[in-house]
Amino acid sequence: MEDYKTIKGLRSLPEFERIIKKITLYPNDETIKLEENEKVFLLSSAIILSKNYSMDKRYQSYAELAYYIILKYSLITNDFTPLYDFAVNFGFYPIAKSLVEKEKIEMDSIINYNTQARIEEEFKFNNLIETYNQKEIRNSILESESNEICFIAPTSFGKSSLIVEDIKKNLKSRNKISVIVPTKSLLTQTFRMLKKEIPRRKIILHDEMYENETEFLSVLTQERALRLLQKNGALYFDTLYIDEAHNLFNKDSRTILLSRLIRLNKKRNPNHRVIYLSPLISNSDNLRFDIEQDIVEQKIDFNMKEPEIYELCSDSTIQKYNRFIDKFYPFGNENSFLSYIYKTKRNKNFFFLTAPRKIEMFAKQLYDYLPSSHTTDIELEKVAENLKKYIHEDFYGIHYLKKGIVYLHGKLPDHIKEYLEYKFQTLNSIHFLVANNVILEGINLPIDSLYILSVHALSAERLTNLIGRVNRLNMIFNSSNEDYSLLLPNVHFVNTHEYGRKNGKMSHKIRQLRTGRFPDEINNPLLLEFDMDKFDVEKDVDLKKLETAKKIISEETFILGEEVTTGIDKLKKKMIELGMNTVYNMSDSLCELLLSRITKKEDMIEDCIISEIQTIFVNGLDSMIIDEEFARLKNHDAISYYENFISYSKKKSLKENIENVLSHFRIRRESNNSLMYMGGSYGEVPYDGINSPGTLYMLN
Repeated sequence: MEDYKTIKGLRSLPEFERIIKKITLYPNDETIKLEENEKVFLLSSAIILSKNYSMDKRYQSYAELAYYIILKYSLITNDFTPLYDFAVNFGFYPIAKSLVEKEKIEMDSIINYNTQARIEEEFKFNNLIETYNQKEIRNSILESESNEICFIAPTSFGKSSLIVEDIKKNLKSRNKISVIVPTKSLLTQTFRMLKKEIPRRKIILHDEMYENETEFLSVLTQERALRLLQKNGALYFDTLYIDEAHNLFNKDSRTILLSRLIRLNKKRNPNHRVIYLSPLISNSDNLRFDIEQDIVEQKIDFNMKEPEIYELCSDSTIQKYNRFIDKFYPFGNENSFLSYIYKTKRNKNFFFLTAPRKIEMFAKQLYDYLPSSHTTDIELEKVAENLKKYIHEDFYGIHYLKKGIVYLHGKLPDHIKEYLEYKFQTLNSIHFLVANNVILEGINLPIDSLYILSVHALSAERLTNLIGRVNRLNMIFNSSNEDYSLLLPNVHFVNTHEYGRKNGKMSHKIRQLRTGRFPDEINNPLLLEFDMDKFDVEKDVDLKKLETAKKIISEETFILGEEVTTGIDKLKKKMIELGMNTVYNMSDSLCELLLSRITKKEDMIEDCIISEIQTIFVNGLDSMIIDEEFARLKNHDAISYYENFISYSKKKSLKENIENVLSHFRIRRESNNSLMYMGGSYGEVPYDGINSPGTLYMLN
């Protein structure tokens, strides 16, 4: 980190700070010109920085600043020779090849011709040009005999293609292979990729698709992969690919399941191969859950993209951030955040918010602000008709499509999300995407500009991952593109009263991006490097966290330990495997009580399954239930609603199910009983839960 302190200190040099300010504000001030002495100063600075990095590779930020200076210089002066020279010497071969193809430089020597021929011959892979580090690391991973490898690289640096190549290479020796993706949204995308490249091998997308095959590929979430192993006691995977592996550092229930999957698979197959893939891990050793693990790290440190970071402040001023010298430069103001968005928008714009209710609210506000089009887009009309036909005529998303807006969040059914994602990818007339974390991980979408309207619970690592979605490299270096400013993707932090905090400032969050590198924050107690000593037991908050960590370790030890023999232990194990330890405060006495109730119940009445669940798993257990949403099943209205929904939904389409739910809402409203549980994402009226308040939504 000393190199960042040194670079930040350069702003104390008046000439350096003046010229850096000048190139930072380009292209917002298109009148900027560089004098000859300024050109010499910039290029000399870049050379000195590059040489210092060459002498000591720990000073990575020197090389990053040199690249930034040269890229800005080339865009301002239209002289791309320095950028070409840097790209060749630094191994950024996609840039070098593209500059030659687009005739941005003159090929005036035999050396240049030989360089281009070598790049084409040695670094072309799958019709794309790789960087030097990409090729070196890809080959190293493919040739490695290590059982555990961690590939760390910026977004769009070929992690998906590496999975395909590694599978192909090991297809004959490793018969049962699984790619573990963090979200259901990625299942279809990854399936299509594998089906195209490996068409003759069956690909499983769900645990129910397994039919005792001895050879298969699978694309699964951790939940589905675990169910597959638990249903088939002798089954194991030969190879696991863990996408977005940095999620293992978290402590949430899904992360615990992912840890359990890897540990269970290793227990059944000690020789399994695991490849962890992530853009965010600092030290691969932090992924270990066993001291005997040896995870080989392969890392690409440098990114060819350097974001242009803007902030629209609460007082309507606009500033631009230079992360190298950690300074904001003011350059104007704008009356409203909507006018700012309209003036800075590009072809494909992504707006990031967190809560689904806020997402839909912003989509409506954006729709109301944008001017209407006087032409009819046939493709958009087709999308609208499909949504009307298969969802509902009153679906808000249909209306917003008229102005090229789609919104996505986790409350939308998966197939609707996938359909809208696909249309955003393929239709040029859809210019605006409003979404939250559903596209943070892995979804490949064409995004030219990013607008961040909420930084709530958005860590620096997740923010970096989000920014990486803008201007993916395959978009920048496609055959028709000549805009090298795409290497400087536009990222706008927009402060608003409606979607952020009143008089809020995002500058503190922006400054966290300064180094681009972050220490791993290990909150998963199942990992070897988790620090139990960090908790202060004198503080109630820390004591609760410590107790939670110990409980997680105890339950996972129980799950993966010796085979259990008693009925109580078998039930307890099954309940933990099913995630019911997040519903109940697990104990032997609870399991004993539930087992006695289950034993007494000879047959379940199929038409009253929710009532049966209430009788066995809810009644009289208030003190043992820790999930207030589940605890609502003690209420007659909740039982009535779910039994109606289950019995109806079996035979009906999505559109019919939606109409059935709306009909239920209308009846409740007419009976002056209009409070309906909607969860925290939509609810507006506090719900008096069993421990902490949930939310209800008041139907009008």
